Amino acid sequence: SGEPRAGSPVRRGIWMLSMDQQELRALEQRCIQEEAPECTAACPIHVDGRAFVGHVSKGEWPEAWKVLRKTMPFPGILGRICDAPCRRHCKRREAGDPIQIGDLERACVATPPPPARVQPLPRKGKTVAVIGSGLSGLTAAWDLARKGYSIRIFDPGSRLGGPLRDTPGQRLPE
Repeated sequence: SGEPRAGSPVRRGIWMLSMDQQELRALEQRCIQEEAPECTAACPIHVDGRAFVGHVSKGEWPEAWKVLRKTMPFPGILGRICDAPCRRHCKRREAGDPIQIGDLERACVATPPPPARVQPLPRKGKTVAVIGSGLSGLTAAWDLARKGYSIRIFDPGSRLGGPLRDTPGQRLPE
């Protein structure tokens, strides 16, 4: 298969295969479709913004919750405090205003969550110490617990949450 097609030019030892426009468009479409949308790539936890907004636009709140739960450790918390870095990369900006995804996340997590079935991996028989109970520590503990580790959280405070406890009540209720 190292042979070029008849009539294909050779440049510096690299076969330059000819490709018709249809093949080129099919290749471009596949490449584009395999890439995450810019908003998803800009999200620190890679929430599928396109799928989330699609479900919200149809009023499919349980499905929108599922999109958040897929990558978001604590949707009831993060959905309320997200600063939406994806907005700077929203393609709707080119047509006017970007989608207010942070507002949509807050609206979603204000609806009752659908039942969730968490399936952790088999127990590892090991315990991991997590230092701090702020958002980073709790996220690390959540991720490790899902992977089958037992967790022990160490925090100097008397209550879990760290700096989250300083978030105003209207943004993050108790």
